[in-house]
Parts: sequence; structure tokens; C-alpha cells
Amino acid sequence: MAVYKDICRVLKHDDYASEVYRFEGARTRSVFSINGDVTGDYIYFSKALDHHKYFSVKRIRQILNQLLIEELDMPLSNKTLHDETDYRRIKNFIIYSDSIKDMYSYKLIYAQPFGELIRDNFQYNSNKSGGTRSIERVDRRVYGGGYGVSDEWKHLMIYLTMFSASHKITRGDLLELIKRMRMTNRTSRKDNIDFLFNPCEDLYSYDINRLLFSDFNKYNILNALETILEKGLALPDSDLSRHPSRTIRGVIDDYERGRVKTLELLGKRKY
Repeated sequence: MAVYKDICRVLKHDDYASEVYRFEGARTRSVFSINGDVTGDYIYFSKALDHHKYFSVKRIRQILNQLLIEELDMPLSNKTLHDETDYRRIKNFIIYSDSIKDMYSYKLIYAQPFGELIRDNFQYNSNKSGGTRSIERVDRRVYGGGYGVSDEWKHLMIYLTMFSASHKITRGDLLELIKRMRMTNRTSRKDNIDFLFNPCEDLYSYDINRLLFSDFNKYNILNALETILEKGLALPDSDLSRHPSRTIRGVIDDYERGRVKTLELLGKRKY
């Protein structure tokens, strides 16, 4: 909805909110939704658009490669992309196969305090101890990397995500992607997927978190943060651990300011 897109632009410009990115495909183990079911132990997302491009093209290539091997007994590679017969088979598979399931690019627009909590409480994935359910920092050397959240952090992310925006990756997009893979001789090059993220044409469909209309979501946030502390899911030297009351109050106050601003912006626009 165009109204939601305009509101997100204002919220980000005025530092009420920031955004991260997420890819979900047919074989994604975890599903994230602000108004529906959430599955999987960890929810991973990209900190920046460049990492999202890198990860998306990598995952799409993996998905197509697995499907082609399973059903046509051939990989997705520079060799098969440059063989005219194989290339036609790959294109026909993308066009007609029922095995090609929906893939999506997501933008998650979250209240600013969530980003501060993430930065203050993450662990590098190489440093995690067995069974730890903290915030995981991944791919830190690749285009800004990303994060994974689990347990009560995952619930907190739902409460603090204000909007989500989705863009379906179509069969036509996949055909364009393999054409660019063929032209560049690089099947995992992030630039091959640039055409999906034209800054002059926002193709995302926006949805609002219905919790923004509830005066009681602040208690969800409070309970989630208290549970994080009780379970030891915050890092010992983080502000949340050292100054819990002050930090929790600040998170809720900042969220409420963003929520009030959002509702004000909604009230000024006609649906």
C-alpha cells in the first residue's frame, strides 16, 4: 500500500525506524511474519541491501541447482549455461516446472530501539557456545553481514517490527537472472540481481503490524525483555544487563514515540 510506503519513508528519515532485509524461498527453514506464524529456530536477516543481494543470489542459485540435479540430472553452472541445449532445458524448466515455488525478498522496518539492542547483544557465530540462544552475527566480512535471532529475541523482533514489505521473485525474474549469470560467467555474483532492486521503482508490497494499533503491545515488549534477562540471553556487559530498568523504559518510550508518529501519519491520510 502506497500510504504505508510513504509512512515508512518518513519514519526512517526522522530516525523512528530502520530497515533490514530477508530472503525466503521454497527451501527456507524459517518463516517470519509480523501478522502470522513464525517458524524455525533462527530468523536471519541482512543488515544492508548489498548483503541481501549477495545472499539472495547465492540462495536462488542453490535452490535452482538442487532442483535441476534432482529433476534433470544437471547442475546450474557456467558450463550448462553456455551449452545451448542445456541452457534451453534450464529455461524451460524455470518456465514450466511445478517444482519452482515462490521466492520473496522482504524489507522489515523496525522501531529504532531494536537495532540498538541487536548491536549491544550480538555474538559472532564462531563464538557461540552450545545451546546459546543469543543474537548471532553472521557474514561480518561480506557486505556488512547479517544477524540471526532466536528464542525471546525472535518474539521481541515481531513486537518491534512496524511494517514489512514483500516482493515476489517471479519466473521471469529467474529467467533474467540466469541470462545475467550467463553473460557475466559468474553464477553467484550479487550484481546479477541488481535489476530486482531498482531504487527508482519500489516494487515491494507493504503491510502494517497490527500490534501498532494496540495500546498493550508495550507490555509484550516489557515481558519479552524481562524474559531475555531471566534466561540470560543478553550479554553481561550490555546496557540491558547492566541497567535493565533504564534500558527497558527507554526501549518502550522510543517505541511508543514511533507508534504515536505512525498513527498520526495514518490519521492524516485517506485509505
